[in-house]
Amino acid sequence: MEQAQGQIDAAQRQLDQIDGQQQDEQSKADAISNLISGLQQQIASEQAAIQQTVGEITATQRQIRFTQAGMIRAQAELGARQELLDERVGVMASQGQGDYLEVVATATSFNQFIDRLSLIRDVIHSDQQLVDRVKDTRAQLDSETSQLNAQQAQEQRLLTSQRNQENQLNNSLATQQQGLQEEQGLIAQLSAQGGQVQSQIAGLQSRVQELDYQYQQQLGAQLDASGGGSDYGPSSSGNPLAPLFNWVPRGGYPDYFPFGQCTFWAAYNHMVTWSGNATDWYGNAIAQGADVSQSPSVGSIVVWGSGGGYSIYGHVAIVIAVYGSGAFVVSEMNYEGEGIIDTRTVGTRYDIEGFID
Repeated sequence: MEQAQGQIDAAQRQLDQIDGQQQDEQSKADAISNLISGLQQQIASEQAAIQQTVGEITATQRQIRFTQAGMIRAQAELGARQELLDERVGVMASQGQGDYLEVVATATSFNQFIDRLSLIRDVIHSDQQLVDRVKDTRAQLDSETSQLNAQQAQEQRLLTSQRNQENQLNNSLATQQQGLQEEQGLIAQLSAQGGQVQSQIAGLQSRVQELDYQYQQQLGAQLDASGGGSDYGPSSSGNPLAPLFNWVPRGGYPDYFPFGQCTFWAAYNHMVTWSGNATDWYGNAIAQGADVSQSPSVGSIVVWGSGGGYSIYGHVAIVIAVYGSGAFVVSEMNYEGEGIIDTRTVGTRYDIEGFID
């Protein structure tokens, strides 16, 4: 039964280790999930920026086409105006100086003379101004086209950079998703291992219960044979395994410690829910939530640490009486020899770790 209990303890430690690993891997998986969520948000933001840049490039290209169409119209108008001006100037030049004088000389009045001169001057000046305006318009359109081409090139570079960034984010996302799958697979594997260990613990506990039942049956038969009967106090017949107190169950409390050791007799007469060597009992009892103190009381367990007059495993005993002087009496096993039950008075607190009530 002690061996089975040891196997349970070992399996429980293994289960605790698996649980710890599973928690660590779950923390890693949660961190990767958060990273994936962040990457997905960055990708969505980058895609929105790409769509905006594509829209800006489209608008710039449309504006470039409009500007180029305007340049074509301006170029055609400039050619027509230039051709008309050249034609007029050519006509006037072909008529010679005499023709100009004739136009002036045939004027019937001074005002007509001035009007004809002004008309010739205004026609040529007007055509020249129109040609100049068309040239200015074409120059402006050329400048706008250059600016728009530069803007388009800049937007295209931005789009290339954004798409490269999107590709990098997608690669990072794929890497993290693969890592998450591996972590989830490891978590599932640890969960399966934990389930196997839990099944193993359940089987061992069932075996311990079966062994304990067999032990109690054999012990009860031994007590009946020795005359212990239903006596719940110290046996007057000298039965060495009779419980020390009337509140202790017949046959003692469930006891998984080796017979003959001090731990066996203490657990026989006091409910013990922890394990370990005697020197570990005080700390293990505190960990289990048991009541402890530094003063003896009838029915409590006194715990001595290792060393002093005891072995490296320490020693435990049951307090059966307390004196006003501070001394107390204990019932113990394996103080005088393995399996031997004795009583003695303790008058010093040397090496005592404490009392488990």
